[in-house]
Amino acid sequence: MALHALGNKLDLAGDSAEGVAHMERALKLNAQDPRNQIGLALFARALVNAGRHEEAVERARGAIARRPDYANAYYVLAIALGHLGRAAEARAALEACERVHPGFLGKRGRWNPYRDARSNERLNEGLRKAGLVEFAHVERGES
Repeated sequence: MALHALGNKLDLAGDSAEGVAHMERALKLNAQDPRNQIGLALFARALVNAGRHEEAVERARGAIARRPDYANAYYVLAIALGHLGRAAEARAALEACERVHPGFLGKRGRWNPYRDARSNERLNEGLRKAGLVEFAHVERGES
């Protein structure tokens, strides 16, 4: 758990390569942890930050397979899919996120977990590509 936390903090502080390496090692060492959906979703977010979108999709889906009601995994999945230009799948992930945790998208707002503004913009760009703006309008009944 400590190794994963270190990797997460390194990624958030701006060293995504080192953070990803630590998180990957932590998940291998603790593969049977029943709370791995959290670690997998955080790892997926770090992979998005590193520009490794296909791997991020795999990890987010792994988190969802472990716990299908974990909204954050769908959120990160939508970001990764958005970056890959897979808009229909990304939109489905946003819909699933809202289905398992109504109001999650509205509460999350503009997500800025990173110290670096460019990393935060990378996340938000994935959300825009996933159709989050359009999704929010549909949810409120706007056209």
